[in-house]
Amino acid sequence: MLRARLIAMLALALALALTGCGDSDKDAAPEITYESAQVAEPEETPVDESDGAEVVEEPDAVEQPPEVSESGPEPQEPLPEPASEQPQEEQPQPQGVAYLTWNAAQYPDYYTVTGAAAYDPAVVPGTVAYLPLDRLGRATGVVACITGAQRAVARDDTRDDDDAVDDDPVGWPQDNQIAVVPGITEQDYKGYLWNRSHLLAHSLGGNAARENIVAGTRCMNVGQCDNRGGMAYCESRARDYLDSHPNGWLYYAVTPAYEGSEPICRGLWIDMRSDDASIDQRVFVFNAANGYQIDYTGASAVGYSSTTVKAAPAEPVQEQTPTQDAGAAGPESPSATYVLNTNTGKFHLPSCSSVDQMADHNKQEFTGTRDEAIALGYDPCGRCHP
Repeated sequence: MLRARLIAMLALALALALTGCGDSDKDAAPEITYESAQVAEPEETPVDESDGAEVVEEPDAVEQPPEVSESGPEPQEPLPEPASEQPQEEQPQPQGVAYLTWNAAQYPDYYTVTGAAAYDPAVVPGTVAYLPLDRLGRATGVVACITGAQRAVARDDTRDDDDAVDDDPVGWPQDNQIAVVPGITEQDYKGYLWNRSHLLAHSLGGNAARENIVAGTRCMNVGQCDNRGGMAYCESRARDYLDSHPNGWLYYAVTPAYEGSEPICRGLWIDMRSDDASIDQRVFVFNAANGYQIDYTGASAVGYSSTTVKAAPAEPVQEQTPTQDAGAAGPESPSATYVLNTNTGKFHLPSCSSVDQMADHNKQEFTGTRDEAIALGYDPCGRCHP
C-alpha cells in the first residue's frame, strides 16, 4: 500500500510539473521575451517612419542643385554686343543714293536723261506721298501719280503762297547772297543763288511741307536763264502732258542724292512716266552753278566759294532740249515784261498783287511774248490774266 501511495504522489507531482502549476510557474511567465519583442517592434516602427519622413525631404534638397544648374546657363549675356551696336544706330546713316558729277561742257542745262524711269506700278493715280525726313532732318523724297484733274486744280489756283514756310531746309545758307552765274549758252544770271527747291512743284500739286523742300541752286531749279533746264525741264514736260491729257496720269517721283551726312544734296533723281508711256525717263538734275564751288557740307555761311571759272565753254556737248522748239511765238505776239514765279510755275504782270506775295528768291523778271512765257512752261496768273 505504501508503495502504491508513493507512486501516486510521484505521478501527481509529475502532472503538476507538466501543467505549470505552482509558484515557480508564476515566476517563469515574465521571462517570455516574445511579447516584449513584439511590443518593441511596433514601437520602433513609428520612429522609423518619422525618421523616414525627414529623409524624404532630403531628396527635395537633392533635386534643388539641378534647378540651380538650369539657372546657371541663363546668364548668357550677349547684352554687351547689342550695347556696342546701339551707338552705331544713333549715327546718321547715309542714304546711299548714287549721283553724277556736274560738268559745264557736258551738262550746260544742269540735267541729263539717263534712261527709262524707275516706275512703281503699285502707286495709284491721285497719290501724293512725301517720304519722312531722315535723322538729319533732310527731305528724302516724294512719290506721286498726278492726274489731269490734280493738275487742273493746281493750274487754277490763284494763290502765290510759295513762301508760306518760314523754316529753312537743312543746309540753308545763313547769308544767301546775290550772285552772278556765268551763262553757258545763255546770258548770265544775276540774283539769289539759293532757292528753296520744291521736290514736287506747286504747279503739279505740291505743297509747302518741310518734307518737300531742299536747298537748291537757282540752276538746279531752272537751269540757265532760259528756264528750260534743271527741274524745270521735267516740270514743264509733266505740265504739258497733263494739260493735253486731262483724263490721263503721270507717275512722278523725286529722290535727293546725298553724300554721307552732308545736309545739301548733290542733285535729284526724277522718274516720270505717263500712262501711255510716251514719257518714260529717268533724269538726274545737278545741284551746281557755273563759276561756283558748292559747299554741300553746310559749313559755309554763303553756301559756296568762288572759283576761277569765269567763262562758259564755247561749244557745249549737249544740244538744247526739244522743249525749246515747242510753242514758238508768232511775230504778231507783242513783247512785254512779266514776273515769273519759278516755284509755282506762273507768270504775272508786274502790277499783279500776287507779285508782292512772292518770295524774292522765286521771283524772276522776264521780257518776251506771252507765248514765249507759256512755251517756257509757265501758266498765266488767274488774277491779272497776262
